[in-house]
Amino acid sequence: MKITGVQIDDYGPLQGWELSQPGGFNLLFGHNETGKTLLVEAIWRFLWGRQGKIMPGTGRIDQPPRGFIRLQIAGSEVRFPDGGALDSRVELTPELCRDTFFVHNSDLSIPGEETYYNQITSRLTGLRSGEIEKIREQVRRQAGLTPGLNFKNDEGSGYLKSRLEQGQATLDQIRKLLARAEEEGWDDLERQLTELWEQIRLQEEKLKSLEQARLREKYEQGLETARQLKILQEKLQDLNNFSEEEFTDWKNLDLEQDNLLRQQKKLDEQKKEFKQKETEKKKDLEQVEIEFQKTDEVIKALEQKVLPDLRDLERQEEELQDTERTRALYRVTGMGTLGGLIVVLGGVFIRPEFNLLWLLAGGIFLGLGLFSWLQLYARARLAGRMQAGEQQIKNQLLALGISGQNRAELRRGIKEQQDRHQSWKKRRDDLREQIRVLEGQEEDREKNRLEQEETIQEIQEKIKDLARAKRVENLEQYRAKLEEKREIETEITNLKYRLQNIFQVQEEMEDWQPLLQKYEDYRDQALGEKYSLEKVESCQEELQNSQDRKTDLEKKLVHFQSELNDLERIINNDIFPGGEYILCSSGADLQAVESMLQDFIKEKKEQKKQAEIILDIFSEIREEEEEKIAAIFSDSSLTEIFQEITGGFYREVRYDRENSTIVVENREGKTLTAQQLSGGTFDQLYLAIRVALGEKILQQEPGFFVLDDPFIKADYIRLQRLLQTLQELARRGWQILYFTCKEEVLDLLRPEVEKEEVNLVRI
Repeated sequence: MKITGVQIDDYGPLQGWELSQPGGFNLLFGHNETGKTLLVEAIWRFLWGRQGKIMPGTGRIDQPPRGFIRLQIAGSEVRFPDGGALDSRVELTPELCRDTFFVHNSDLSIPGEETYYNQITSRLTGLRSGEIEKIREQVRRQAGLTPGLNFKNDEGSGYLKSRLEQGQATLDQIRKLLARAEEEGWDDLERQLTELWEQIRLQEEKLKSLEQARLREKYEQGLETARQLKILQEKLQDLNNFSEEEFTDWKNLDLEQDNLLRQQKKLDEQKKEFKQKETEKKKDLEQVEIEFQKTDEVIKALEQKVLPDLRDLERQEEELQDTERTRALYRVTGMGTLGGLIVVLGGVFIRPEFNLLWLLAGGIFLGLGLFSWLQLYARARLAGRMQAGEQQIKNQLLALGISGQNRAELRRGIKEQQDRHQSWKKRRDDLREQIRVLEGQEEDREKNRLEQEETIQEIQEKIKDLARAKRVENLEQYRAKLEEKREIETEITNLKYRLQNIFQVQEEMEDWQPLLQKYEDYRDQALGEKYSLEKVESCQEELQNSQDRKTDLEKKLVHFQSELNDLERIINNDIFPGGEYILCSSGADLQAVESMLQDFIKEKKEQKKQAEIILDIFSEIREEEEEKIAAIFSDSSLTEIFQEITGGFYREVRYDRENSTIVVENREGKTLTAQQLSGGTFDQLYLAIRVALGEKILQQEPGFFVLDDPFIKADYIRLQRLLQTLQELARRGWQILYFTCKEEVLDLLRPEVEKEEVNLVRI
């Protein structure tokens, strides 16, 4: 059985990996995390399909690998998994294949060795040691026996030994107790107690009947109350659209309408008052306008004529006052020039030789004199005009009703006339403003009135809508409906409270039907019984008397009953736990328990006896099996292979039948178990076991080994020897697939790789 090719299309991170035409010794080298272990798992799952999960650690990837492996079996090439599982082609189980031809996760040991060797024996001899041992174990378990054929005392057997011991002790106690019961006459007391129990039962049934009557009456009362409640709730449905809030809104609308009507009435009264005031103000304004027009004409006349003339007169007076100082100068100058002319005329006559000079001086004096006298004349003329103008102003003012002796009095008269004009003007303006305000107020009142009329109309529409919606004519009818609703709600509350009292519930319920249904079962119960508290109290009194009498009898039986209770507890808890409860409350019960214990003890002893016979038979068969396992080890090439691997340090490998384990003997004659060997020697031993038993399984035909870093515990020397052993196996026809990440393995095999005796495949 050889591998002729492997192709992995998809298995987790492995994509498109191929091993074509592998040789005898194939070294598959790759660093950590390159997928070596996944390659081993993929090969295993190709060969065994769904059974592939039997190898520990496989199944880390949920999906099966896509690809195939080709094997040459009996001269034919078969492709897996297309050809089914390997056991369809070779007489081999997944367990034997795993524990013999595969080394997974660097572990050369064989899990469950005894089972493995039994499988080898069954495979090679046709015997079934494992099944024989399972049958022996099943027989012991069913009989509740230990390997030493004593009764077990563990949880699995239900502590059978303790139960049997307790059962025998309890059986002795029951026999003594039955003897005492007969001597002391406990049976008659039990009869009386039984009669009392029956009497109490009848009285309790009477109380139960009364209670059923009470519950039936409660149901009937609740049903009638719930019916009335439903009727009122249906009535309330028709009145639910009447509410306090809506009533208040309607009432407020009425109040608002009444208030607006009162305001309109008040506005009408105010309108009359304001009209009268307006008329009076307008009459006053007419009088004031007349007086104002009079003063206004005077003021206009003053402003157009008198006041300009008066201002001119005052200006001329200011000018005349400004020339008052020059008037004296002009008078002196005039008199001086007159004297100068007289002197000039005398000089002409006295000193005619200076006539030209005298002529020049006379011209100057004449010019100055004329200028001075002309100025004096002009001033005198201006004073005359001013006097005439002042008289004219007086005449004008007098025509306007203003008189005065001087200008100050005239000014006061003008001022008084102006003040009078302003006074009339102010009175006119005030009256006009008052009339305007009255007219504005009238407009506001009219506007308010219109708004109020609109509001009143809206309110009336709302009231009509409410009346139509509620089918009432006025607020009083609405009030009556609302009062009816309140009365119904109060009655509903009372009915609900009554239902709460009937059914003794705290919370208020919207739907009482589920609660009524709970009591509906009592509708037809105790129909001939009428509940009354007096009947209950009477029955309770009778029951209490019976119970008191029962208590007196029970006190007489208390010691006996105490012992029965202890026995009942022991029987149910210690001897027959978990089964149907066994009563032990009377002498009859005690006799039944006595018979039951006798049967139990007898049955278990009989089972033990039969189990011992069966186990003896299978012990003889097991000895024959162990002899065959030892024979398989002695007939195989195991010792030879192990000697070769260890360099002759160990001379024998055999199977220890007594301890069911493998032992080796070194060249000094010292015997060691496999567990006492060093890690490297342990690996050498189990490699030899796999090779030797593999040859046995395949009937001396070579096969293949898939090894996942199997020698990680070996030192350099042992590793070299182990690798040489694998090469020797390859030369003998075995096919080796050696997966490793160890550089030292590659270094040791490099010469063989170069000579192509070892096929190197880098992963």
